[in-house]
This record gives sequence, C-alpha cells and structure tokens, in this order.
Amino acid sequence: MADGVVAVGSPARALEPRASRIPGGAGIWIFLAVDFTYFTAIFAAFMVDRADRPEAFAAARGTVDVLTGGLNTLLLLSASYVAARALRAMRHDERRAAGRYLLAAAALGVAFVLSKAREWAIELDHGHSPGDGGFYVYYYFAGGMHLLHVLIGLAVLAWLHRRMRTGAAVRAEAAEAGVVYWHMVDLLWILLFATIYLAA
Repeated sequence: MADGVVAVGSPARALEPRASRIPGGAGIWIFLAVDFTYFTAIFAAFMVDRADRPEAFAAARGTVDVLTGGLNTLLLLSASYVAARALRAMRHDERRAAGRYLLAAAALGVAFVLSKAREWAIELDHGHSPGDGGFYVYYYFAGGMHLLHVLIGLAVLAWLHRRMRTGAAVRAEAAEAGVVYWHMVDLLWILLFATIYLAA
C-alpha cells in the first residue's frame, strides 16, 4: 500500500504524517494564508469604519444577540474537537469510530448553520438589514462569507464520512487538509465573533 493511504485492513498508523512533510500538504496552508489575508482586510476595514463612527457602531452592535454568537462559538469549537478525534481515529484505521466522529462534527456544523439562519431571521424581522449600511454591512457580509466556508467544510466532512463508510482509501494529506480546513473555519469565527459581536 502506498505511504499515506488508509484503507480497510491497512496497518495502524497508516495515516500518521511523515516527519518530512507538512500535515495536509503545502497547498492547504497556502490557501489558508490567502483566505486569512482576505478576512484580515475585512476586519481592518471594519475597524477603520468603526473608528470613524463609534457611537453608531456601538448602538448597532447592541442589537445583535451575543448569547447566540457565544452558542455558535461553542458549536464550532465542539465540532473542531470532534473532527480532531476523527482524524486520530483515521490515523489508526478505526473507520467506524472515525465515521461516527465525522458525523458528529457535521451535525454540530449543521446546528451552527441553523442557529445562524435563525439569528439572521430575527435581525431582519427587527428591521436590521445590510441595506442599513455601516455595522450591518460587515455583520451580514463577513458572516455570510464565513457561512460559505462552513458549508464547504460540511461538504468535506461528508466526503470523508462517505469514504469511511464505504471502506474507500483516503490519502493522509486529504484527511488532514479537510480537518485543518475545518479548524480554520473555527478560528475565523472566533475572530469574527470577537471583532463584530464583542468589540464594536
């Protein structure tokens, strides 16, 4: 069996990374660096705009549900933990356990999506839309870009789960890249929560 591939009946540690390579491969880290640069620009623009209109931003921030934001943070942190457990199980060729962990991580991700949709529905019902400008442009745009990343992450988790369920081979770099990407989604949300929900 090729190094870095796991399949049914493969030896334990088949997915453990070699010391000579970056977990997930260089490609995922380059992508993450570019993605973080993009979000950094959004956060920087938010900070500059907030500095110009601190009272308006503070008043708008007071309308968002910080408790729901905190719940969403807990959901994604839990999903990242479970995804890490899934990767550990894959590295030891424990496919059934890995499948369960991946399913649990995806379920937590779906719960985040539903919670976010409910949060936006409440805000819109209260008359707060992107058309209000200022704070709400960042609230919806940054949140929407992050939500897109969550949906992509869910697709990756679903793909890995299917591979575990069917017994198909999975390259180490692919499994690691998928979990690294999910961790990035989690980190982006933490930065977004701290910047838009708490610091405005």
